[in-house]
Amino acid sequence: MIPDKPVRGTHGGETRIFELFAACPENWVVLHGIPRGEKTTGSGRTPGGETDFIVLIPGVGWLVLEVKGQTVG
Repeated sequence: MIPDKPVRGTHGGETRIFELFAACPENWVVLHGIPRGEKTTGSGRTPGGETDFIVLIPGVGWLVLEVKGQTVG
């Protein structure tokens, strides 16, 4: 896991997914809270936000995951 703790301001659902990914096989690389660059809109530039998770699975591929919602059941 990179980083090894959830990034500041992470909501409940994202924290739960972080905990689940922490139990993944050691050869998986899980990146959390990766900043995206600025985007250009009709009114100028705005921050691009962040990507919640990027998961690199050797020999299989990669996954980009955006977590929506904050309810944890």
